[in-house]
Amino acid sequence: MDRFAGTRPDVDGLSQAMMDAWVGFGVSGDPNGDGLPSWAPYSGSDRATMVFGREQRLSPEPDAAEIAAWEGLL
Repeated sequence: MDRFAGTRPDVDGLSQAMMDAWVGFGVSGDPNGDGLPSWAPYSGSDRATMVFGREQRLSPEPDAAEIAAWEGLL
């Protein structure tokens, strides 16, 4: 699927998963909950990032190439 075209993800499910993670983090400091992969805290050595989409997935540095390009400029 093209990044800017194609069918729309389940907006209600996506919204609910993101809200659940934010509420969990706000209440307890832990965004983990039903329907999410185990999400360890972000650190300099482990840059695990939750990617919210059709399915929620944990990704190590999903935009590593873009981040590296900016680090050289800033």
